[in-house]
Amino acid sequence: MDRASAFVDQETLDLIRDKYVPVGISLQEDLKSQDPAGQFFRKIIDQRPEPKHSKQGYYIASPDGTLLKGWMYPRPDDGTVKRNLKEAIETYKPAAEIEPLDAAKIDRRYKYSAPSDVVIVETRSRVYDAQWPDTKVDRFMVIRQTMGHDRLWIRKSEVEALAKGELSDGLLERILLFHLGDNTRCYIDRWSPAAIQRVRVSLKPEAKGFTLSGTALLEQGKRGFDAKLYGEIEIQDGALTRFDLVAHGTAWGQHNGVDYFPTGKFKVGNSFSLARPGVTFDVLPVWAYVPEYLRPHELRVPQIREK
Repeated sequence: MDRASAFVDQETLDLIRDKYVPVGISLQEDLKSQDPAGQFFRKIIDQRPEPKHSKQGYYIASPDGTLLKGWMYPRPDDGTVKRNLKEAIETYKPAAEIEPLDAAKIDRRYKYSAPSDVVIVETRSRVYDAQWPDTKVDRFMVIRQTMGHDRLWIRKSEVEALAKGELSDGLLERILLFHLGDNTRCYIDRWSPAAIQRVRVSLKPEAKGFTLSGTALLEQGKRGFDAKLYGEIEIQDGALTRFDLVAHGTAWGQHNGVDYFPTGKFKVGNSFSLARPGVTFDVLPVWAYVPEYLRPHELRVPQIREK
């Protein structure tokens, strides 16, 4: 929410583009990884005194790892980003010589790489028709309008199945467990296989590919999502050229670790589309990646999938 409020300002964008090298850091990976990149990141963040409870926020640093500015609040941004960008560049004095990081050393315990045959699909989510708890916290007011983002992986074998008009059980279960629901506040707590109460999905041949239609019901504890699915899929010369999928329906409960969520039932929309050309294979699902993401065991979908 603070990024959305900060980066709508053109002067801020110009400063970053012209005077800085912007870097996106994954806290769940770089904060833990024991490699040069992780060590460099921790060197920077350890210089920020506050807040102690979180390492989220902004860091302006020199190439040698000296912290120039570091902050997390206010959220949403009130001009602090632009002000700190200006102040840091005015006082910056480049180091005479900087030892380069060894990019060949990567801690794969925390920085997973996708298989080379993976197709990357961008996902989005949005909450609407929702009643929210009263709040005076600005950032909670902002997240009511935010859009969630994640990435779905599709394997070559699953593309080959789609070319035959088959949506594999593994791909369908991955979509259901990791990518359906409300992730507008960072992530979706992945559903357990037992949460899949109903699923019915079919592919119908069309002139350029297939249309997908179906329904799914997920229920786990006090949360759930009853969704309808519709999509259009195209494959040319064995390559997936279109994967447009929408899931929308009625949701309830807390879908992630953020306590601020709608009361009662509300509407959620999830959309899926192929990543733009140039997105590399090492782009991971934002939050949901675990080893079983691509290696599911004892799939539930084939047990209850309605033909």
